[in-house]
Amino acid sequence: MSDARPASFPQPVPRAPVPPRCAAPRSPRWPAWLVLAALFTGCSPLNQPAPATAPAVFTRAENALQRGEYERAIDAYRSFLRQPTDEAYVPRAWYKVALCQYRLKDYRTALQTLDELAAGYPAKTWPQAEALRGDVHLELDNRVSALQAWAEAWRVAGEPERAALRRRFDRTIETLGETERARALELIAEPAIRDWIERPPVPPVPAAGTPAAAPGRAPAGVRIGCLLPLSGRYKEFGERSLQGIRLAFGSERDRLVVKDTSSDPEAAGAAVAELAGRTDVVAVIGPLRGEVAATVAALAESARLPLLLLAQREGLTGRYVLQAAMTRTQQAEALARQALRQSWRHVAVLAPDDRYGREFTAKFRSALEHGGGRVTWADTYDPRQRDASAPIARARERHAQGTIEAVFVPDSAAAATAIGTALRSAIPEIALLGTHEWYDPEELARAQLNGALLVTGFFPDSSRPAARLFVEAFRKQHQAVPDIFAAQAYDAAALLREVLQRGATSREAVADTLRGLEHVTGASGELRVRDGNATRALYLLRLNAGKLEEVEAGEP
Repeated sequence: MSDARPASFPQPVPRAPVPPRCAAPRSPRWPAWLVLAALFTGCSPLNQPAPATAPAVFTRAENALQRGEYERAIDAYRSFLRQPTDEAYVPRAWYKVALCQYRLKDYRTALQTLDELAAGYPAKTWPQAEALRGDVHLELDNRVSALQAWAEAWRVAGEPERAALRRRFDRTIETLGETERARALELIAEPAIRDWIERPPVPPVPAAGTPAAAPGRAPAGVRIGCLLPLSGRYKEFGERSLQGIRLAFGSERDRLVVKDTSSDPEAAGAAVAELAGRTDVVAVIGPLRGEVAATVAALAESARLPLLLLAQREGLTGRYVLQAAMTRTQQAEALARQALRQSWRHVAVLAPDDRYGREFTAKFRSALEHGGGRVTWADTYDPRQRDASAPIARARERHAQGTIEAVFVPDSAAAATAIGTALRSAIPEIALLGTHEWYDPEELARAQLNGALLVTGFFPDSSRPAARLFVEAFRKQHQAVPDIFAAQAYDAAALLREVLQRGATSREAVADTLRGLEHVTGASGELRVRDGNATRALYLLRLNAGKLEEVEAGEP
């Protein structure tokens, strides 16, 4: 359900003259995005007070947009614009028409719509409109024009919004040719943006058989242990992880000391004890499973051996133990942030009655409430039967009372498909949210869940430059598409590679250097270490016509 409040365009800023936009050679593709979430909540548009409720036709348009029904949304927005019952909603309607046209890949028409918005309010500029203009230009292969539009958005944006714009600039600037770079410097006056344009491009991900990274090789004689299931039930996941680690170290992969855990805590304990007894091993990557990780983490901490965990199990970090994998807390926080960006203040949770479901319910509730939202209803179902008819009936009653706008279903893709379909049958306009467990493109392709959102730690079809480079290098070396196991293992190895190249030759030095480490390029972009956790920008994906699409942070 759409928020009843109108678009919260910020206070208008006088429009600066914009130089003529110029064409540029073909460029990479990026998904649509919205620079800032707060633009759609809290502020009043065009200096007018926010009305208490949105016009009905506008609300229908918003609901259609959320479901991915872009043509229907355009028709409803235009119906509202023909006879606007509340002028406060007019700018947002124009913007959303352009956004829908973008999603439909009707890029030139989207530009025309944005021009109509600008013509209707010639003295005003909104950051998100200029941000979308930049996205459209990029899809039309006009990189310099895209930079110009984002520069205009930068001019009127606040600090939080500029952080999102900065990522946009970085991704595109690194793809510029010399002629484009010179042209952009002619047209853009903002000093900060000019500095970024003048910087040399970011070096690519190292391919197999090449040095791991600049400025040089790690100290000789230093070894890195790997604890992975290379036999038994989880062999496939262990092998993918090892492929990611080897790719990160490139020609220096001979410094890896690989041990097979067979996903057995006892075997893993013996392996970590052996590695701890080797003076040349300064850190270890792994294991993958939570039960094994609990055993290994305690032993590594006791032995003062730096360990980068690839398991999701939380609560194991310490002075020497770092969480390198995406956690459930991070997933819950990402979903809560997106719910708040969508202005969903009343969210329900329908979870399996097991430890996984209860844990995600608690984490999501905490994250949503921390951001000012609220879980207004939570219910469970038997995970063995997946019969959620009774709680879905209760959800329909709550929705009729106006206390549910979206439902979070933390379960597998198969369960989410069944339960989500039943929810949509009972409440057609309900928004759906899911965890990484939803990530099963084949299963979701059969689902009728347009507009559903899920979070994951890696998306091989991403438009992020780092992800494209990683996928390309992985495919070249292994003739396969990398998955989240390969990506997260690559990230852990990239962190250690950086630490070694900074000269760390002892376990204490490795542990000290890892703390607060940042600006390390991983499989999906920048990696940072905070409070014992490696952090990365997670992926939000939207299901549209059976296919998963990347959603940029802040996009509605």
